[in-house]
Amino acid sequence: MKVSIITAVLNRREEIKQSLDSLVKQTYKNIQHVIVDGESTDGTLEVLKNYKNSVKDYEIILVSRKDKGLYEALNRGLNLCTGDIIGVLHAGDLFAQEDSLEIIVNKFAELKNIDGIYGDVEFFNEYGKTVRQTKLGSFNIRKIKCGWHPIHTALFLKKSIYDKCGFYREDFDIASDYEYILRITLKCGFRLDYINKVLVKMKTGGKSGHTPKKMLKKLIEDWKIIRQYNLPLYVLITKRVYKIPEFLKPFVKL
Repeated sequence: MKVSIITAVLNRREEIKQSLDSLVKQTYKNIQHVIVDGESTDGTLEVLKNYKNSVKDYEIILVSRKDKGLYEALNRGLNLCTGDIIGVLHAGDLFAQEDSLEIIVNKFAELKNIDGIYGDVEFFNEYGKTVRQTKLGSFNIRKIKCGWHPIHTALFLKKSIYDKCGFYREDFDIASDYEYILRITLKCGFRLDYINKVLVKMKTGGKSGHTPKKMLKKLIEDWKIIRQYNLPLYVLITKRVYKIPEFLKPFVKL
């Protein structure tokens, strides 16, 4: 199976180096890496060009062009993907172990009727210290309807899902990945399976970080999405309640 990984980036020179390094170290090499740069001006593009010219183990596609935001960039990347499986690696995020992609591919090979696979995420701060970890558990459509959902960066989908359900909505600035998960599960009926492992390490902050302004914007976008899918209003609360254990319990290495 060929795995396409999309990275959308803008002016993240130091962080992108770590992300690229985590992909280079993957034991699984049937990879296509699609990088969509938003015309960075801080040296990020030079790092990406050097990476493209130096890595020979897998295919790298690099485009640099202005975009209106993350989801337009991801959609641009999706148009270039040719892999059987598609995942996202944001600048600053890392694969948790060197065989993360191998684990994912083996799970798809084992469960041939499954359309997508997700795992857990470990969050770390600017000093590299782990601050929390998810424990998502098995897929359940009732949980989806109550606000639970896999984390975008640790969700890997067959290309056929995008062919049938389309790409990300660009009218949302933060929560389009949440809308997409509802679309593929509630509307299109695709099934997901869980890997009980940390697949991705994700740096805290980012597009939907916990500043008051971002939290308010995300709340408004979530409300619009919940209304669109005719979910009860309390999902605005339960969606956040599902995350409480991540913040309350001390981190335990599994």
